[in-house]
Amino acid sequence: MTRALAASSFDWSILPTRVTVHIGRDFDSEAAPGEVWLNANVLDAGRFSWGVVQHEFAHQVDFQLLNADTRAGFALLLGGSAWCGETLAFAHGDYGCERFASTLAWSYWPSLSNCMKPTSASDESAAMAPAAFRAALAEALHIQAPKYVRWTA
Repeated sequence: MTRALAASSFDWSILPTRVTVHIGRDFDSEAAPGEVWLNANVLDAGRFSWGVVQHEFAHQVDFQLLNADTRAGFALLLGGSAWCGETLAFAHGDYGCERFASTLAWSYWPSLSNCMKPTSASDESAAMAPAAFRAALAEALHIQAPKYVRWTA
């Protein structure tokens, strides 16, 4: 898991609170404020699973660092039918929070090994070009955008 986060150019240390990680085979990978659940079967895929780890930690960026205004801004930029949790009527990729998490995972680790790599313009990680997303997130969080992004095959 630490290698998955280290592969990303995102500075995970800006998360203000500790994240408790649960790993097991009897649940799906998901996140809640301050907690991440990772399916061990997915982690068994090795490097290919790192995008899932980054995606779930990207939800922590949403939970801990965004507010209603920044979420509304990202909803406009990324699209989606609802941000998250307001209703269960939509597919995974139709939620703004999922589009945010997938786009963060892809934008900060644009690797052919990343399972969040978009395969079409309609993928949830393809709503914004990575450089534009990094710039928007840096502005929203009042941080400096990374000077470079690690590209790995």
